[in-house]
Amino acid sequence: IAQNTEFGLWASYSSPIWYSEQEHARLGFSKQKLFEMCHLIVGRKNGAVARTIPDMFNKTLVGIIGFRYGKIESQLSKTPQAGKIHGVRVKTREAAISMIVSERADYFLSSSIRFYWTIAQMNLSKNIFSIQTADAILPCIPIHAMYGAAASASFVAAIDRGIAKLYANSTIPK
Repeated sequence: IAQNTEFGLWASYSSPIWYSEQEHARLGFSKQKLFEMCHLIVGRKNGAVARTIPDMFNKTLVGIIGFRYGKIESQLSKTPQAGKIHGVRVKTREAAISMIVSERADYFLSSSIRFYWTIAQMNLSKNIFSIQTADAILPCIPIHAMYGAAASASFVAAIDRGIAKLYANSTIPK
């Protein structure tokens, strides 16, 4: 969107909702989102289908270490417990998907973009999975351009103008 050689300047993408008020003080976000990241509940093709949190009770949900899973977090238990979701954390999406494939977990909560990219990298077909939208559990998350505190006002303005142009020419759908 914009180029700048200013020392210490960086730009990436992320969601403002993933950061605390303190972190917002050192980060900046574009005025408009780039896209929305929606989530999936992935399970085995012939496994139980989950559309809501109670559907996952007494089952095992694998997640990624360091990721926050919203309102489902309060329902997770590190050990199997009746009326709870057994939560297991792994380091990578590949490990989480492997747990589903090998039947060591019932569900994996993943962003749709990351899930489909990862199974392509693993040479797996989506047809071996049961895939449901997770909107009832995790709402779609707005993803914005993000930049550090060193970003100048002109750099920030260039990012926002670039995104507005992408919306205007329908490169980014409204």
